[in-house]
Amino acid sequence: MSTNANDGSDSRSHENILSARRTRRQRRTPRLAVGRLLHLLGLLALSVGCWHGEFGHFKGEVKTQWLPDGRTMRLLADFAYIDPDNLEWDANTGSQIDGASIPQIFWSLIGGPFEGQYRNASIVHDVACQQKNRDWHAVHTMFYNACRCGGVNELEAKILFSAVYHFGPRWGADQEPDTAMSSEDDLERLQLMIATDPGIATKEIEKQTPRMLMQRVPHLPPRRPAESVALPRLQATVDPGRRADVRVSPDARRIEFLATDQADASRATPQIGQARAKAASQVDAERRELQTRIAAEKDPVQRGTLARQLLALNRERAAISKVEVQVQPRP
Repeated sequence: MSTNANDGSDSRSHENILSARRTRRQRRTPRLAVGRLLHLLGLLALSVGCWHGEFGHFKGEVKTQWLPDGRTMRLLADFAYIDPDNLEWDANTGSQIDGASIPQIFWSLIGGPFEGQYRNASIVHDVACQQKNRDWHAVHTMFYNACRCGGVNELEAKILFSAVYHFGPRWGADQEPDTAMSSEDDLERLQLMIATDPGIATKEIEKQTPRMLMQRVPHLPPRRPAESVALPRLQATVDPGRRADVRVSPDARRIEFLATDQADASRATPQIGQARAKAASQVDAERRELQTRIAAEKDPVQRGTLARQLLALNRERAAISKVEVQVQPRP
């Protein structure tokens, strides 16, 4: 009888232990769920932009109105960027911006100063370059950090930074004329230098001169006319039945879209804009994929090959943006 009583007591003790464990798991489960949810929200925030992170954060929402000149916008609400040092860069209501702080030599490559993930950075950079109440070095460095905050990948942000630093506005006594650049060759050499060495520090980019770039990138791939560069992609993005109507003009100065009559010409005009936008979007997607491959590539020789492929895509993107396309009557 004594043995049976002990067995019952042991059984009840075992059940109590199991019950206590279940209770602890039930209490812990909500905490774990909340923790996992917060972790996922953090990853989501980092994936869509900067969330009070390494590169600062934006404050406010961009609200703009186009002005009658067609190229200037007015801010309808206060907007700001808080940099990693907690310095605030304001773009206040009423500020007028036109992208002039982004060198026009670069517009055809990026598609315009207020497109893509660098839009917010362009706005605060434009205002800071107009105000000129901070050192121009600091303003251009802010642009790099704001680009990264907006979601621009490191490689493209450094190429954007190199353009504004070496081709963008400067003011004050310390303008460093020896580092200022002006030619398309200089711009392409900067692109190749950065793509070949994506880990390069921004300070190293700053101190480059045209002569230093010539030493680092002595040879550029030969260029082809913009018309022949842009033609295949534009042909591929129009309706299949009209691809034969897209050609380089006989004088090789433009691309022509052939139309049979006035009604056909009216239909062709919007197709040109659609084809150009679609072609540019395709190239931008290919560039992002290639930038990812370059960033992950460890072999410097292979990285150099990929860098030249990226330069070819950059040239194609620029050609698509700036090539003249006209509707012409069919011969």
